[in-house]
Amino acid sequence: MIYYYRDKEKREIDLVIEQGAMLHPIEIKTSSDPKKEMVKSFEVLDKIPGKKRGTGAVICLAKERLPLMEDVWIVPARMI
Repeated sequence: MIYYYRDKEKREIDLVIEQGAMLHPIEIKTSSDPKKEMVKSFEVLDKIPGKKRGTGAVICLAKERLPLMEDVWIVPARMI
């Protein structure tokens, strides 16, 4: 299943892909140089009972696929 997430505090995640008990968060940005602050809202998934946060991604205008953090990848839009 694929979801969009937004809560009362207006934290958003563009796409959340659910695979069993695993939730994979994805942000879509026009930036070519994404920052860690762009994925801060991914933390809200850690509070969902019975679910674990899996590897996430920022799909953007970067030129190559690189790690942004240990569990979040920068993914060039051209790779999609």
